[in-house]
Amino acid sequence: MNKKIANMIDHTILKATATKDDVVKLCNEAKEYGFFSVCINPANIELAKEELKGSDVKVCTVIGFPLGANTSAVKAFETKDAIAKGADEVDMVINIGALKDKNYELVYEDIKAVVDAANKEALVKVIHFTENNQTLCKNILLNSDKRTHFLTSDIRIPTTGLLGIQITALKHSIFFGGAYLSTDKKTQDVSLGIGITTYKREQSVINAVKRLSAAISANEIYKDKIAITVVDNGKTLSESDLLGATLIPNENLGGTGGFMRNLIHYKNSSTTTHCLFMDDDASCEPESIFRSIAFLEHAKNSTLAISGAMLSEKLQFMQWENGAWFDDCCHPMHCHYDMTNLDLLIKNEFEDNQYPTYGAWWFFMFPISAVKEYSFPFFVRGDDVEFSYKNNFQIARMNGISTWQEDFSLKSSPMTRYLDTRSAIILQMTLKHTSSNPLKILHLVWKFFYAPNWSYMYDSANAVVMAFSDILNGPEYWIKNIDTQNIRKIFKEKYKIEINTPLRDDYIEIQDASENNRFKFCTKFIRRITLNGHLLPSALLKHKLQKLSKYQIPFINRVFLRREVLVYNKYDKTEFTLHRDARYFIKNIIFLCLTGIKFILRYKNLKKEYEQFLSLLKTDDFWRNIFQR
Repeated sequence: MNKKIANMIDHTILKATATKDDVVKLCNEAKEYGFFSVCINPANIELAKEELKGSDVKVCTVIGFPLGANTSAVKAFETKDAIAKGADEVDMVINIGALKDKNYELVYEDIKAVVDAANKEALVKVIHFTENNQTLCKNILLNSDKRTHFLTSDIRIPTTGLLGIQITALKHSIFFGGAYLSTDKKTQDVSLGIGITTYKREQSVINAVKRLSAAISANEIYKDKIAITVVDNGKTLSESDLLGATLIPNENLGGTGGFMRNLIHYKNSSTTTHCLFMDDDASCEPESIFRSIAFLEHAKNSTLAISGAMLSEKLQFMQWENGAWFDDCCHPMHCHYDMTNLDLLIKNEFEDNQYPTYGAWWFFMFPISAVKEYSFPFFVRGDDVEFSYKNNFQIARMNGISTWQEDFSLKSSPMTRYLDTRSAIILQMTLKHTSSNPLKILHLVWKFFYAPNWSYMYDSANAVVMAFSDILNGPEYWIKNIDTQNIRKIFKEKYKIEINTPLRDDYIEIQDASENNRFKFCTKFIRRITLNGHLLPSALLKHKLQKLSKYQIPFINRVFLRREVLVYNKYDKTEFTLHRDARYFIKNIIFLCLTGIKFILRYKNLKKEYEQFLSLLKTDDFWRNIFQR
């Protein structure tokens, strides 16, 4: 047996029928395999001590076993008697009934009585085990008016599963933090460059840099190993705004251009080993960065990358995703998890059947040496997917490494639909792992198109088809429009429906638009044959204005048989109104069909054009030339 593993084992016999021969056998096995201790009933302490004489094996016994229902005085006496007979460790059973009653004061005094009786002559262990999904949980009760440090080195860490520590404060307390300390030597030195890309979000970036710089300079271990750069695509920041960071003014080349500029900056450095891509609207705790570096410094795989989870900026304990994988589209993992739920927190740590295949750029830390290909220049969304796939990163994720960001549903607009659609189509056409064919891509476009068009979000649906149509222009079109300002200008002039305006004061008084069940059991059938009510006469529609939260996107069921709905965002205090427009609805469908026919006819040549031309756009030389122009 491996000695490291053996030294984590308490060799135990606590059954009431254990004989002298059973205890002797137990001790001999412990000596043979090098176990940490033997755990026996108090009556066998002296026998075990004699049998283990001259070995490193400890004698452990139990106090208040098995129910924990003895009085504190009895447990204290048991402890003193056990130590006097030679026990090196006492494992006490807490008063479980008192704990369930939330009588924490009694539980604390019970533990204190045993600790005081031990008087530092023996290790005292108070452990409550739950064996579910290989989980070990230690409960710690704190009752101190002073700053308290406590170690959990008495826990022999299992080789598999999870170790959880639950801390219960009996008085008003502040938790300052914790750390897992390893005796293993580092496998590599990590020098990190943090790359932030921004476009006219000045205050967000200023605040982020200020917070990160302060934390880094105060960290004695990592303060000389971390640098920050901000690529300013809007050229609206000055060096005085970003003390503690390097400012790089840049042409507005989208997120991709900004992050590739960050990467080249750190590639030029002879000391920087890893890079962290971080969005300008992401709010990251510095501890996530420090944990990631420590993890990578001890990782056996030097090419490992780390993807941070995304938490909701508005609902701060709600997790959007923790890792993701890409097939026809992006699939977030561990989506909508409440991180205050212990069961979900534990589940969040385990890998699914599908491992993460890409790291989102709100928090993605990777080794610079592993980068073989850069991202396409025209990606604003989906660039992180392509970057991870092309460089074949092995990606890790874990609790405690995360960032807060605005929910994607709140960002939804015709522009985001356009960007998402075009990136998804080209990924399908060019990534080797995807078995793309024109019909599969048509189905993908349909999924992007269907929900907004049936939800009265006709501008968003039209933007989806516009992205599909622009793909037909070939890759050179995207090079000419690498700066999305022209497209944004077109959108501003063309789309007038989904434009946010200040939220009216009386919006709370407006009735919520619940799912429409006017036709009861046949509602779904009626919706389908009438194209969600677009073929029905307007006389059947409800005229009264009702409201929907932007969190409820898509609205297919809720807009059925309604003339108009108010879509509101209570966090940003904005709104816009959607109206049923059968003509716009049909116009979008015709536009989609015509574009789909053109795409099928041109697919083979178009796919070849993108594959050949785009391979030239992912090189170091290409990007350096772009940044020098």
